[in-house]
Amino acid sequence: MKISFNLVLLIVMATTVIFGCSKSAENSAVEPSKDFTGIAKSVESNRYMWGYWLVEIDFETLSAEVVPVRNLEGHFNVLKFLEQEPCFNCFKLAGIIPNPDGTFNVNVQMKHPFPGLAQYTGFDVRGIAMFNGSREFPASGLRMSDSSLGDAEILNADGYTTMYNPLTAGYGLEGYVKGNYADIFPPNSTLNAYKRFISDHPLNVRNAFYCYDTVIAVYRLIKPEPPTPLVFGYAIDASWVLPSKTPVIDPMTDFPPEANCPEPWKIQEKLVLNQLFGGGGSVSMHIDVYDRGGAESHFTPRLECPDLFDGTIEATLIDENIEYARYEMTIPNLKKASQDEYVCLISVEDKTNNPDEKPWMDVTAYRVFTITPWSGEVMWAKRAGGPSPDFVYGSTTLYDNSAVITGIFFQTITFGEGEPNETQLVTAYAQDIFIARYNHDGTLGWAKRAGGISFDDGFTITALSDNSTIVAGHFYETATFGLGETNETVLQSAGSSDIFVARYSP
Repeated sequence: MKISFNLVLLIVMATTVIFGCSKSAENSAVEPSKDFTGIAKSVESNRYMWGYWLVEIDFETLSAEVVPVRNLEGHFNVLKFLEQEPCFNCFKLAGIIPNPDGTFNVNVQMKHPFPGLAQYTGFDVRGIAMFNGSREFPASGLRMSDSSLGDAEILNADGYTTMYNPLTAGYGLEGYVKGNYADIFPPNSTLNAYKRFISDHPLNVRNAFYCYDTVIAVYRLIKPEPPTPLVFGYAIDASWVLPSKTPVIDPMTDFPPEANCPEPWKIQEKLVLNQLFGGGGSVSMHIDVYDRGGAESHFTPRLECPDLFDGTIEATLIDENIEYARYEMTIPNLKKASQDEYVCLISVEDKTNNPDEKPWMDVTAYRVFTITPWSGEVMWAKRAGGPSPDFVYGSTTLYDNSAVITGIFFQTITFGEGEPNETQLVTAYAQDIFIARYNHDGTLGWAKRAGGISFDDGFTITALSDNSTIVAGHFYETATFGLGETNETVLQSAGSSDIFVARYSP
């Protein structure tokens, strides 16, 4: 096939839910066939991949061609769902949207390949983008893509993994699977970004992808420097084991804990005190590790910042709750690095990992972040307001270094003036509450109004571990929160002035 696009995006998705279906499939689950070597290896873990496709994207015309890949290493005809009913419509690009900053939002849509079969509910489903990479981490021996070095890069990754990278080729369906075009343009990154595919349901507390659902993951993508073509592999995998109860009614309780991924499913970092400067200093930080098995199921997080120090340093556990284990560490500038932006890697290895027996099956969670030394220079300053006095009473910061503020305004107030998200709020009467989020670069994320027909105040705000925020204050008579939204709520005071507490999503 001749590729005529100026810029080509190859997505090679390794479809590998290797689940069988029988005549009683509605009441039972069948483990994958062990006759095929690659599938037998997959059965040893709880990892299954969900498909391989070839995708070509023309970023000039914002068009794409999706071609199911059939000619793969490995005999996919052993998959009964491919024999009986090919999942032609399971995967597609739902949109390619250019952003003002030159990046693109690539919307990847995935339909569950077993619609209606709850026994094949997927957990911790990930879409892994495998690029060419120029950023190296010497201590861990890993390589990843970095747009500052001219590579294509996913800018909003949920996490990183080494699984299915090209160095794992030859290990069946647990390793990299090469299609026709992947043979021509093999990506060389060994650490790759992924986005999660999670069903949006209020009772979904285990990152499940429900069997009836179609989920869209939005990748914020930066293209490589011209004239380098954009070529990468793309794998979607799911965690799964046989349900403990059939028929499956509630996947949250009818699957054992082992159905989720064994390694931590999320890592978040937060700088506590940045005293790093060009030529010295250090940074104090917290690392929150979300692991369903708790802190005892993984090794202590390790950090690698090759521009600041050699090797890795180990974090110290300081707290643990039902959601996450919190670690702390100090990052020294031992190399006396000058003023710059430094890329660091957090790794948290699960205790079930066996690199000696199965080096290609790396059961480790990774997180990549950047540190900017403190220089004392103003990074950004923004104005918001209207014709009357406006006041900020509370502020908080989130894990992505964005900031959320709350306070009061009279009549009208404008946030993000001149920006794409410019927002003007208007009071319902005299004085209302505002809540506004600013991105790490100072651009407006969103701004919202709350209140009623009297004087209402937002006094304090705090951030939770999931980047949602809690706002508290007082109101008179009635106050409306989330006007026009699904969870719109109207509060009624019992007397003159009452207290409110409201939670806002990121």
